[in-house]
Formats: sequence, structure tokens, C-alpha cells
Amino acid sequence: MKKLMLGAALAAATFTTPAFAQLLDIQIGPREREYIVREGRSVTYDGPIAVGTVLPADVEFYTVPEVTTYRYAVVNDRRVIVEPSSRRIIQIVE
Repeated sequence: MKKLMLGAALAAATFTTPAFAQLLDIQIGPREREYIVREGRSVTYDGPIAVGTVLPADVEFYTVPEVTTYRYAVVNDRRVIVEPSSRRIIQIVE
């Protein structure tokens, strides 16, 4: 019972934090990840590059082949996966 309660509490806590998206497998395989690392033009941004950051309208998003839900951007030479509707960073590609 304690394990179940701990698991439920952990799940509830993680779903409410932006860092949870960093833990998700965003369904980007090795081929797509390689594409993201290779392609895209970097833009300069003065704010933090972190999960949960909302990127301004002048940051260009690129399509990830075979992935329809998310886009990626290259910001300060770092690749990030973004949710296009909110412009929020959901994962940093290392």
C-alpha cells in the first residue's frame, strides 16, 4: 500500500511540474535526434534556456521528420523541443 501511495504521489507531483516533460520520451528516435542536431539555424535569446521557458515569436521553429506534435528550435546553439501552440520548451536535446 505504501508503494502504491508513493507512486501516486510521485505521479501527481511530476504531472504538475514543467520538468516532467524533460523526463518524457517525446517519441523522437535516433534518426530524428540526429536530424535535429544537424539541422537548423541558431538564434540569440537573452532569457534562460530551460524546460518551461516560453520562447518569443521571433524564434523560428522547425519540423521534426516523422513527428507531428512537436517542433524544435536552435537557441543560443542549443537544440530544444517545443510545443508549438504554447511556444514552451519541453525538452533540451543534449
